Amino acid sequence: MNAKLNMQHLVDLMAERNGTTKKSEEHFLKEFFALIQEGLQQDSYVKIKGLGTFKLMEVENRSSIDVNTGKPIDIEGHTKVSFTPDSELKELINKPFANFENVILHEESILKDTLIEVPSEEEEKLEEVREELEITEESVPVVEEEKTPTMAAFISETQIETSHQSHSKWLNYAVGILLIVLTILGIVFLVL
Repeated sequence: MNAKLNMQHLVDLMAERNGTTKKSEEHFLKEFFALIQEGLQQDSYVKIKGLGTFKLMEVENRSSIDVNTGKPIDIEGHTKVSFTPDSELKELINKPFANFENVILHEESILKDTLIEVPSEEEEKLEEVREELEITEESVPVVEEEKTPTMAAFISETQIETSHQSHSKWLNYAVGILLIVLTILGIVFLVL
């Protein structure tokens, strides 16, 4: 079944299941929704036993931000229709899940469908170099962060990340130069 149903999908499904014509099912659905609409206009409340309750709710004016421009906008108040399913409908829908149990997962838990991040070869090599040079979290200075996020904090975090990246590049260059020097020394000793 589709994630979203429109009127035509409902008509087709009902006609198929009831063995009736699409025209009669379409007429039924239009009358059904028209009755709900009339009831809401008269009483702001329609309750259908076994299905649920439709209510008109007032939404107040509010301010928001336009995600495209970032400018503040005012959203006018309006009336919306709310639907609360009847307990019988809830039970019917939730019946297939009634035997499910809550399971507490620990941080070390790995589920079958969970994606596991595998470090790249470069990350593994960098970790090996860090272990050889005994670089630990304790040997790296810790920068205190501000309590409230500000633009200055964001900029300083960016600078810290940039300096960490340049430190990693320097470390890679130093290891490369060290390997080249050791190779040259090895060749010199073999030649002598």
